[in-house]
Amino acid sequence: MRDDNWNSQGHTGMSPVPEHHRSASCSKRWSANCSNRWPPTSIQSFPPGVFPAQLVPRADRATDGNGSQLRAPQCADPPTITTTPTSPIRAMSDKEGIRKEVVSAFKLRTLYFKKRDALDYIVVALLGRDGQYRKTSLEILLNYLSKQNLNSAFLELKTVASAVDICLRGTYFESDNLLQIIDIFDVPCITYSEELRKIVEVPKKSVYLSKTDDLSVALRRRYKLVHQRVARTEGTNFSTFYTIEALLGNAKKVDGVSVLATFHQFEGKKFFVTDTTGTMEVNIANATYADGLFFEGGLYIFTGTYDHYLFLVDHVRLPTVESGKQSREKFGRENWFGGSNPIAACFLTDLRVACHRQMDAKIVVLSDVFLDRNDVLRALHKMVTGFATCPPVAFILIGNFCSRPEYHKSDELIYEGFKKLARIIDLQKAFYTKTDWIIVPGPEDPGLSQVLPRPGMDQDYFELLSGIPNVSFVTNPVRLQYANQEISICRADVIDKMCRNPIHVPDNTEQIASNFCKTICGIGHMCPLPYSLQPIAYSLDHTMYLYPLPDLVILADKFEKFIGEVSECVIANPGSFSRSNFDFYVYYPANRKVEQSYIDVDL
Repeated sequence: MRDDNWNSQGHTGMSPVPEHHRSASCSKRWSANCSNRWPPTSIQSFPPGVFPAQLVPRADRATDGNGSQLRAPQCADPPTITTTPTSPIRAMSDKEGIRKEVVSAFKLRTLYFKKRDALDYIVVALLGRDGQYRKTSLEILLNYLSKQNLNSAFLELKTVASAVDICLRGTYFESDNLLQIIDIFDVPCITYSEELRKIVEVPKKSVYLSKTDDLSVALRRRYKLVHQRVARTEGTNFSTFYTIEALLGNAKKVDGVSVLATFHQFEGKKFFVTDTTGTMEVNIANATYADGLFFEGGLYIFTGTYDHYLFLVDHVRLPTVESGKQSREKFGRENWFGGSNPIAACFLTDLRVACHRQMDAKIVVLSDVFLDRNDVLRALHKMVTGFATCPPVAFILIGNFCSRPEYHKSDELIYEGFKKLARIIDLQKAFYTKTDWIIVPGPEDPGLSQVLPRPGMDQDYFELLSGIPNVSFVTNPVRLQYANQEISICRADVIDKMCRNPIHVPDNTEQIASNFCKTICGIGHMCPLPYSLQPIAYSLDHTMYLYPLPDLVILADKFEKFIGEVSECVIANPGSFSRSNFDFYVYYPANRKVEQSYIDVDL
C-alpha cells in the first residue's frame, strides 16, 4: 500500500537533503547532531503533507559546538535515513476510514460528490480530529450544506471548499464590516428536544397575529430550555426533583422535594405552581428566598415537603445559571443567536483575532433621547462633535424619542426632532463614514402598542436621515454581532413591573439591580413577566431568549443606570439620557468593559 499524497511531498525512505550539501564530512557532522532525535519512532500523528521542521534531517541545519551553522562542500552521496514504514500506511488507513465515514454521512442526506477532489478536501480538513469531534464537525458541515440552495445533489469542489472554510476552519468572508445587525424576525426559534437530547431549531411563525395554541407552545419551549439546564447543572441534587404529576400521584408524605415550576395566584389568596405536567397548590407562608426578584409568573425552584395534595415550601430560588461557553460546550458550535454564519461567532478565529486588534473600537449607547427638547439636541451636537476625532463603531439611540408621548401631536414633535438630528449628523458626516447609526424604538414611540417585539419606526423617519450613511431603524428588541461578540438590546420598563407584583420583597432594596440581573439570566428571558403585565407576541417569544447567554445585554429601562455581570454576561442599563446629566454608556468589545460617561453642555 502507498499514499500518493504522502510520497508527493517527499516523505519516503530517503531524506530530503539539498544537492549542494552532499559530502562525507557533512554526513558525519549531520549524523552527530541528529542522532539523538532521528529517526523518529513514529510520525503517524502528523497528517500527510505536514512534516515538522525540527524533525527534517537537513544538512544546512547542522551546527558546531558554538551554535554556528556548518556549511558543507559538494559531495556525491547523501546520508541514507530509513523512516518507520508504518507512518504512511497508518495515515492512509486514517484517511480511508474518514473517507468512508464522510461518504456514508452524506448519502444519508442524499448528497454526493461530483468528483473525488471535493471528497478529499473534506477528508483533509477532518484529519487530526478525534472521533466525537469529527462527528460533530461533520454534522455542522452537513447542516450548513442542507440549508443552501444547491442546484444539484452532486457537490463540486467550489461548493465544498466554501462550506469547509466557513464551518470547519473558522473563516469568515461575509464582509469587512465587523458589525452585523440581526433582524429580530430572522432570529432562529430554538427548543430542547427530549428525544435527541440537544437544542434544535424549529419552524417559526414571524407574525404578530398568534393563535391560542401558540401561548402554550411558547411557555413549554421556555420551560424546556430552563429544565434541561437545571438537570445538568444540579448534578446529583437533581434526583430530588419531581414533576407535579408525579407528586399528585403519590399518596405518601415526601420530604426534601424540589419542583421547577412557574408561580401563580388564583382563587383569592391561594397560590399554585405549574409545570408542563400539571398544577398544584402550595403554601409559601414559611418560605425563605435566595437572591433574585420573585414575582407572579416567574419560573423558580421550589423546595419543601409534599403532603396530601399540598406542597409546603421551605425555600425558593432561581434556576441555576451557566455561561454561554458552558452551554456551547454541551450542545456544539451551531449559531442560535442569528446571522448569516452557521457557526457561533465565538468559535470563529478570524473574528476573535479581529476583535482584539481593534482595541479602540467602541459602541455608544443612549436611551430616552427626547428629540423634542432643545437641551437634548445641544447635548447630541456636542457628543457628535466630540467623537468626530475618534468615531465609534456605532451609535445606538434608544427611545422614547418624545418627552410628551401623550400629546396629540407627539408624532409631529418626533418628526421635527429627527429632522434636526439629521442636520446635526450631516455637519460631521465626513468623520462617520464607517459608523452605524442604530435607532431602536421605545414603548411610547409611534407604532404598535406595548406588545413586544416592536417593528422599526415608520419609513417617513428613515427618509429624513437618508443622506446619512449607515442608518438603520431596527426592531425592539434587536441583536447585534460585533466580531465574535453577541449583543442583545431591548427597551422595556421591566424592573418596575417586577417590583410592583412581587411574592417576596428583598430585604435590601439597594440590591434590586443585581437581583434583576440574576433573575433574567436564571430564567433565560429578557422579559419573564406574565403576558398580562408585558404583552409579547406568542409566536415571537423566542426573540426574547437569553440562552445561550450573550456577551452583552443592554436592557434600557427607566430604572436608574447600572452595570452587572452574571456568568460572564455583562448586563447594562444606560438609564435615561434626557432625565439625567446626559449620561450614556460606552462599550469596549476588546476588553468587554462598559464605561459610564456624560456630557457637560455648559463647557
